[in-house]
Amino acid sequence: MSTFYSLHDIQLLLRVNGLAFHFIWLRGRIDGGSDVVVQDPILGEFSLHGGFELQTRQMAAGAEWRRVSVDELKGIIASAVRERRCEHND
Repeated sequence: MSTFYSLHDIQLLLRVNGLAFHFIWLRGRIDGGSDVVVQDPILGEFSLHGGFELQTRQMAAGAEWRRVSVDELKGIIASAVRERRCEHND
């Protein structure tokens, strides 16, 4: 199962090797066993792995860029998605 997310919708900014990405897919389950796939209009779509330099930043004012691993990124995305679902269910 693949799930598409707009990083803007989950209030997250992502850079891969210094390039900004705005859309991601999680292939597999959000709580584990998934691949993170990014899409770029020129580069196409590709799966992230440990060879990439990944940086994230929350969209809140004053937030700083933070280097993360692919597994950390999965956890950040899963947490943001769960928070968003809770907000919509309230």
